[in-house]
Amino acid sequence: MKTGKQYDGPLLALAVKSATGGGYHWEIMMNAVDHSHTKKLGYKAEGALMDLAQLSDGFVLEVHDADRPVWTAMPNSHRKDIREAISSAITSALSALKTINVK
Repeated sequence: MKTGKQYDGPLLALAVKSATGGGYHWEIMMNAVDHSHTKKLGYKAEGALMDLAQLSDGFVLEVHDADRPVWTAMPNSHRKDIREAISSAITSALSALKTINVK
């Protein structure tokens, strides 16, 4: 999944699925530059929803290490831009699901 210091995963992969016992489970993986803009890294997050109304702010963001094939949780204070991009993408997906009347 990586070549040198570049993450070689999907540019963007997003899924919202029905969860066992009700509600929904979402997950996203994306490719973006690191904070120094010198290398591409993978970022991913996932969470649960009781309905399609609103995304919770409490998701854990993970980053793919540039030098090792591992994912590491990031502190909430890091990469607000990536967190906002993920929130925006998931919110758009929820809106699309509501538009096509998914229940």
